Amino acid sequence: MKGELTTETVRIDDVRPHPKNVRQGDIGAICESLQAHGQYRAIVAQRSTGLILAGNHTWKAAKQIGWRDIAVHYIDCDDDQAMRILLADNRANDLATYDDAALAAVLQELAATEQGLAGTLFDGDALDDIINEIAHADPPKLQDQYGVPPFSVLDTRQGYWQERKQQWLSLGIESEIGRDENLAIGTKHFKKGGWIDDESRLANGTSVFDPVLTEMIVRWYSAAGDTILDPFAGGSVRGIVSAMLDRRYTGIDLRTEQIAANLIQAQTVLTDQHTHPTWHAGDSTHISRIIGDTHADLVMTCPPYGDLERYSDDPADLSTMSHTDFIDSYRQIITDTMSHLRDDRFAVFVVGDYRDNKGHYRNFISDTIDAVRSTGAHLYNEAILVQMIGVAAMVASTYFHSGRKLVKTHQQVLVFIKGDAKRATEHCGDLTSDDIWKRHLPPTSAQP
Repeated sequence: MKGELTTETVRIDDVRPHPKNVRQGDIGAICESLQAHGQYRAIVAQRSTGLILAGNHTWKAAKQIGWRDIAVHYIDCDDDQAMRILLADNRANDLATYDDAALAAVLQELAATEQGLAGTLFDGDALDDIINEIAHADPPKLQDQYGVPPFSVLDTRQGYWQERKQQWLSLGIESEIGRDENLAIGTKHFKKGGWIDDESRLANGTSVFDPVLTEMIVRWYSAAGDTILDPFAGGSVRGIVSAMLDRRYTGIDLRTEQIAANLIQAQTVLTDQHTHPTWHAGDSTHISRIIGDTHADLVMTCPPYGDLERYSDDPADLSTMSHTDFIDSYRQIITDTMSHLRDDRFAVFVVGDYRDNKGHYRNFISDTIDAVRSTGAHLYNEAILVQMIGVAAMVASTYFHSGRKLVKTHQQVLVFIKGDAKRATEHCGDLTSDDIWKRHLPPTSAQP
């Protein structure tokens, strides 16, 4: 029958390269593959002529390394069809492409093994080239797929970030409600019964959590329907964004007035189709008492920075404590919180360092990493969140002139893994361009 295939092992000289094969192959690379793995795919030859239609360079490599036999698929066809098969096989290879990100991931896995990249025909330089190409890919393409390019620098100053942020805010999110107006960073904070100036504070506006950052954390590190636990809830942003992305959010905050404001915000912004966030008023040092046996699929939080923002004079408020007591309580909260996180899941902490009363940095980032690691989790990603300059430009001269202090305009995004990262990633699922957020936010020119 025309086109029928049969497979045989024959003497290597029983078949020969096609004289009209115009393809140029890397014989050396194929020799390396044959020596490492043997012949794992038969070449294809026309039975009537013995001319090779697919695998011409495999035959040449086998001949070069001294093989006497070779596996052949014989096909019964006329010369016209044989020529078309020869061209189609070469052209199909031309049309094939790589998913570079997936290729890099596979190669990195193999590179970490004892054998490394041996037998793949890739080497370290090739892997570096692939990673470099990915890093310099056109950001809008990555933006279309992930919302924000998944690089280790997250730049809130970019136009696409600010446009997305305005989309979220246009829904009516006002996370600053429930926080005293004096909490605007770079102005004053509460201490010993009054509000005092403090020029060691961050200088980029009111400390309201960024909704775009929330969206990225939720979409990247959890799946629809997941439960998110936030032991330092603060304002309404993380809860509302999580709800709009079909996640069940549970947040804890010490101040009842903040919880009341958050609930009002949720009622204003969300509809009945959303699973509304749950906020508990309470002390996160007793988190298990507050949330019972609730288990989370993602921990997402932004902890208080010691006394950088003083929220009240309640002794249970972490911002009222000495630094030593604050770190002790902070570590306990992290331990208890991580115990409620399921295995093979992610935890994301957005943190920044801050200064003591002598102007020295506390190294709060390292304190956070150490506290989470002590629970058995591992630091998996870290990113720099570059923030808008805001009032930093106005105070930079004073800060620098008076004490050579650099004005901080960034935070750290620390991603931890509890358990196996591959299983956690599989749980999160694939990100697609028609992810659910596009069906809830107001349309813009950036959305297809």
